[in-house]
Amino acid sequence: MAAARTLVCTAGVAIVLLAFPAAAADDAPRANEKAHQQGKIEVARPKGYDERRESTAAKIVVGRDELQRFGDETVADVLRRLPGVTVSAEGGVALRGLGGGYTQVLLDGQPMPPGFSIESISPDMIERIEIFRAPTAEHSTQAVAGTINIVLRKSASHLERSAKLSAGTTNGRPSLKADGEIAGRAGPLSYTVTASIAHDEYRNSTLVEQVGRDALGNLTSVVVTPEPSSGRTDSLSLAPRLEWKLAPGHTLAWESFAQASRWMGFFHENARTLVGDPPPYPRNELTIDQHSAAARTSLAWSRALAEGAKVESKLSYNYYWRHYETPWAAYDDAGTHILDRNVHAVADVDGLVWTGKYTAPFMPGHALSFGWDGKADRRAEDRVQTDITFAGEPPLVIDESYDARVRQLALYGQDEWEFAPRASAYLGLRWEGLETRSVGNVVGKVANRSSVWSPIVQALWKLPGTEKDQVRAALAR
Repeated sequence: MAAARTLVCTAGVAIVLLAFPAAAADDAPRANEKAHQQGKIEVARPKGYDERRESTAAKIVVGRDELQRFGDETVADVLRRLPGVTVSAEGGVALRGLGGGYTQVLLDGQPMPPGFSIESISPDMIERIEIFRAPTAEHSTQAVAGTINIVLRKSASHLERSAKLSAGTTNGRPSLKADGEIAGRAGPLSYTVTASIAHDEYRNSTLVEQVGRDALGNLTSVVVTPEPSSGRTDSLSLAPRLEWKLAPGHTLAWESFAQASRWMGFFHENARTLVGDPPPYPRNELTIDQHSAAARTSLAWSRALAEGAKVESKLSYNYYWRHYETPWAAYDDAGTHILDRNVHAVADVDGLVWTGKYTAPFMPGHALSFGWDGKADRRAEDRVQTDITFAGEPPLVIDESYDARVRQLALYGQDEWEFAPRASAYLGLRWEGLETRSVGNVVGKVANRSSVWSPIVQALWKLPGTEKDQVRAALAR
């Protein structure tokens, strides 16, 4: 069996790529069989088709070839290269400079579970990344800035086997990563299995200065605090996918994604008071030990109908679990141990998602589709905090827990209409209803039900006399 090996060394980082093509003797009989089979006819987009420019909806699609061009090791590095995307040092993703709840990040068209980090996804697992700069009816209109949809690898049409090992250092701390993929086809069944394992260590040192002034602007306090920190992350990801071609245009696919990780962080503070009174806990040490696991499995069905119509549906189950311990030791300015605090928390999140879409070209120049999006989520969390003050008092124990249920249903319709040779419009309408219920041992029972209509209009005008200049406009609720 032949093997191709490539060694690349840049900036102290070594990357080894291993590719294992199938043996020629094994492929010869299959090639002879295919020579006698009827040729497959596919309708493809014209060569040089630019979806970013041609699509009426304002979006950018970055394919797998472009994602692998620079050999990025993390999804954050990939996103930093995309236009209009900002990634913070903490891993937060923002469009148009608006992060938090203003930017929606999806995995295969569905929201990521709470606490799930995109850093746990290897770039080798990604098929493409879609960036929607304006809302569409198919995706939730909750995000004002836009939507980023990360689509994982789909089944391959031929045998593929690859492995990649990379190693590097950051601030003198090592990082190791291994990725592998197996893909192929056996008759009507195609499969893809991608896996990734990673180990990262970090070490940082920051200096924080706090200055206090009274209402008249007089200086009242100056505290300088060195904050060295270190930590490590270990993660394992697995993404299998199977697809059956039941008939021409009729497919059934099962795909899953599982990820487990452990993060340990160590933080130290040693505040120096230059002016004013020292803070209550000038010296402290914090350790965070967090274990988490996330999984998603789904069954997708699609069927092509007469006259270009198509119907598709997907049923998914999502699960996320997180457990962390945070022992914290505090000392006064003289170095006396005055407080021990330990926080123990466990969170469980699971839910079902059922989506569907019907597309039909009722009229020339139109791409009309209707769909639904139903979700039922449950989230439960228990948090116990124990404080020991070494002052002869009994430990202070704070025990908090809650259980929340969320039900959501959305119905939508959308149409892409080419009403002129160089002009098109996107029209969408989405209704979304939300019901929430929660109960806890320190809060009262809460229930709420609401709904909203979201009209969406986008327009594209390609200026005459040029192939590059165009004007876009979008309005959405």
